[in-house]
Amino acid sequence: MTEQSPNESSLKAEEIKNEGNEHYKKKNYAAAIECYTNAIELAPNNTAYYGNRAAALVMVGDHEKALQDCFKSTSIDPKFIKGYIRAGKCYLYLGKIRDAKEQYNLALKYDAGNKEATQELRTVETLELKVKQAQDNLESKHWTAALNLAQGILDLAPQFVYGKILQGRALVGLKEYPRSMTLMSSIIQDQPQNSDAIYIRGLGLYYQGNFEQAIRHFQQALTFDPDFSKARVSLKQVKLLDAKKKEGNEAFQKGAHADAVQIYTEALEVDPENTSFNATLYANRAAALIKVGKNQEAAEDCTRAIEIDPNYLKAYLRRGDLYLKLERYEEAVRDFEKAQSMDEENGDIRRQLKNAKLELKKSLRKDYYKILGVGKEASDDEIKKAYRKSALKYHPDKNQEGSAQEKATAEKMFKDIGEAYSVLSDAQKRRKYDAGQDLDQIEGHSHGGHSHADVDVNHIFQ
Repeated sequence: MTEQSPNESSLKAEEIKNEGNEHYKKKNYAAAIECYTNAIELAPNNTAYYGNRAAALVMVGDHEKALQDCFKSTSIDPKFIKGYIRAGKCYLYLGKIRDAKEQYNLALKYDAGNKEATQELRTVETLELKVKQAQDNLESKHWTAALNLAQGILDLAPQFVYGKILQGRALVGLKEYPRSMTLMSSIIQDQPQNSDAIYIRGLGLYYQGNFEQAIRHFQQALTFDPDFSKARVSLKQVKLLDAKKKEGNEAFQKGAHADAVQIYTEALEVDPENTSFNATLYANRAAALIKVGKNQEAAEDCTRAIEIDPNYLKAYLRRGDLYLKLERYEEAVRDFEKAQSMDEENGDIRRQLKNAKLELKKSLRKDYYKILGVGKEASDDEIKKAYRKSALKYHPDKNQEGSAQEKATAEKMFKDIGEAYSVLSDAQKRRKYDAGQDLDQIEGHSHGGHSHADVDVNHIFQ
């Protein structure tokens, strides 16, 4: 093979470069890169060939290699302004604002009046200010302001990837997880080792309860950037939260309900921002509180869960049951109505709603059990003893020395006590009463003078 003369090599290189230019115009960037590489092999000191290959490398997303070509071109010819400007753009894409500024300043050092370098430097200085403002807003959790600033950054420099990173983090703060994850996925596709994008996508998974995938993302982010402190903190946090939930569930299943309450409480302190997961923890703690007899606190936890997630069906059902136990019947009905609207075909919910409405109806009557001071499961003997005790206390003969108001109160109580006993001491009447019927329905006539008709009150004093 005959060795080409330097002149022949230069001519051949120029021919190949022109071929590369044609490929570039047709957006055949891989072919263009190959041509520019061949031209460089023939003429390794031609700055334009490195510059052209850098431009093609940028188009295929290989900004790191493009930077190397930019550096080579300016090392050959320190006055090759396009090399500095292109390097600045590569740095900007990679999120390295200070390095980008340095390249534009170098361009202006050799060509102080260069309009493109001047404009790019102004742009990057504006970006630097907006990035700082966006970061400050993210730190103070002013998510909407941060999102607006990130959008302004991207309007100014659409290829500035760090602007998308800022945007993605703000979207996580606003709980727009799918939108944030989609944005981060597009970055990872072009930059598989972008630890910021991997971390933020992991946050989206974490806040949606996908702990296993979140852990993998945080670990991967640390693989690419071992000093990434936020990823390290989040990794520790998600592992702790997952462990606490499992520990609480195990304690509950073993019957250690007081321990479960404490463990769920500790879990709720791990990450107040993970509201979705905390709603589950509140509902779980409510279940444990019920087991230790703290119904009011359990109802409050259900309310907290619902405030976080207004569509939390299980929390409505659990709170509805608790309201029945707390004798807050109207609220119980509302909760079961809400639950039914969320699952209209559920027969169990329909039965629970029917029962709550019955209990509400019953609550609007006189509560004979309360009047006698007994529970709804009281035996006949307990009812009789309670009657005698209450009737003795409020018998008119025992309340002769009080004021007129006190006498009237005692007289009404004595009448109500007799009315209550006449129903609860009769098995058939009691069944009707427990089924929700009022006294008129039970007796089938007016009950105006009935109070102690079935009892010999003289036995009270024996």
